Amino acid sequence: MSFSGPLEGVRVLELSDGKAEMCGRLLADLGADVVLVEPPAGAATRSQQPLVAGVSLYFSTHNANKRSVVLDLNSEEGRSQFLRLADAADILIETTRPGTLDDLGLAVASLHQRNPQLVVLSISDFGQTGPYRDYVATNAVQMAMAGSLCRSGLPGAHDPVLPPGQLAYESAAMQAAWGLIAAYWQRLHTGVGDHLDFSMFEGTTQILDPLLGATGSAAAGQSQMQLAATRGRPDAGHMYPIFKCRDGYVRMCILNPRQWHGMRDWLAFAADHEFMDPAFDSVFKRMQNAKRINSLIAELMSSVSKKEAVVGGQRRGVPVA
Repeated sequence: MSFSGPLEGVRVLELSDGKAEMCGRLLADLGADVVLVEPPAGAATRSQQPLVAGVSLYFSTHNANKRSVVLDLNSEEGRSQFLRLADAADILIETTRPGTLDDLGLAVASLHQRNPQLVVLSISDFGQTGPYRDYVATNAVQMAMAGSLCRSGLPGAHDPVLPPGQLAYESAAMQAAWGLIAAYWQRLHTGVGDHLDFSMFEGTTQILDPLLGATGSAAAGQSQMQLAATRGRPDAGHMYPIFKCRDGYVRMCILNPRQWHGMRDWLAFAADHEFMDPAFDSVFKRMQNAKRINSLIAELMSSVSKKEAVVGGQRRGVPVA
């Protein structure tokens, strides 16, 4: 059965360097025809770890559903081919360093002269203008500068603890895709394409605000005024406890009623316990009894392997890693 996505027929040209390839992937998943422009040696992320049979899992997951074309933009022929592709495109996603396209003779203003309907999304570390324009960041730097690491680590400790994966890059790419779709919608109404200047730093700060969840479960019910009275990383380890298995450790997220019901019934399958009352659907009620509940989970996990714990969680809707 063929699937027609909402962006079917939309032609996207992508010139990315690995920092925002997920943006184009999201558009491709929505049905757009996304063409990834690669240099003669291939995209750098084709060799990014981990590799399976010589194939990068990162590249595969971030570029699925795209087509690819090899162009040498340092050559006149490569630039001519790029211009022909841009003339026929609806959207251009580019993640080169600010000023790179200008130096190649492919300035956005020139592209718009040739194709006024082209929507251009320029994704850079700190935007196309401003005092940080020429600075180069990593995912870790973005996480730190956005303030997210102030909540990541042990209370009283100074060393940051980075989340797994590339959380800054992935969340920024998602926002960029949303902004791009909105800009394309406007182009459909006006007939004129915009140039979007997207700063990954601003995107990371916007969506990974360190106060995210500060008045919810992550704050254990404390008010904003109570939180403001203390500084430093919150003692939130009990929210996502780590348990020892036969061959290692697993961590769980048991917050909403569905997750709790899965864990509650899993515990009951092993032995009778006193937490079947619907009152324990409340995360705050469970937090008041966390010591006893966690001791039951710890006993259960000690009898299984890591794989058995993860599979058991999947079957019951309990996030386990």
